[in-house]
Amino acid sequence: MLKFKSVKFKQIFLSCWVAGIVVLGVAIALPETSLAASLPPLMANIADRAPEPNLERGSREAEKASEKVYEGLDRTQKVIGKTQKRNEAIEYARQHASDRLDSLADKARTAKGASDSLSPVDKVNLDLMQE
Repeated sequence: MLKFKSVKFKQIFLSCWVAGIVVLGVAIALPETSLAASLPPLMANIADRAPEPNLERGSREAEKASEKVYEGLDRTQKVIGKTQKRNEAIEYARQHASDRLDSLADKARTAKGASDSLSPVDKVNLDLMQE
């Protein structure tokens, strides 16, 4: 009786494994029909449903966020940055984030209307910063 259960388990395990490989192969071969939606259409759908962000307030909030990026830098470097390369990577990442937020603030400041010159991602980010 035990031998029969062991064979049955092996068959089930093998068929599940083969089915998983087949599903993975289909997902790789057909990326447009894979399991997850691609990001740009997803963000466009979110941006269409999001209210128009207040550009002036969004610009201020993005500037504040770009300054807040550096808060706690010393503590982060002390806890995580045990080596010089890690410290450099932490500083680079914070500088990059600050630059991106400054860029977003500039885009919001110069935009005449959110629907005209801001990308869907920028609209969503400005809207989320205002909450």
